[in-house]
Amino acid sequence: LSFRGVPALLGNSAARDLDLNFCGIPRQPKEEIGALATLTSPEGQQMVCNVEYNQLDPMLKTIQKANGEEEMGDSAAEDGFSPYPGNINLLVVGLGNYAA
Repeated sequence: LSFRGVPALLGNSAARDLDLNFCGIPRQPKEEIGALATLTSPEGQQMVCNVEYNQLDPMLKTIQKANGEEEMGDSAAEDGFSPYPGNINLLVVGLGNYAA
């Protein structure tokens, strides 16, 4: 499976000059696989990171409650998948920017 994704991941990373890129897959809500999510600080700084599956639903419910929204947690979008893709630990790192 990873051999099929590697060329696309490498090409995408090179075309966009990315220092770090993840490969994500469609994920069912509450599926036991880490999820890729964009986290935003109160100051507006963002980062994309892996959120472990057992932490994602409680985190989303806490945020939804704080925003006065219905606590749905990790629920399906119209296509039946979670809006948070699964992380399969297939990464590309641009080492040139990290070399001494």
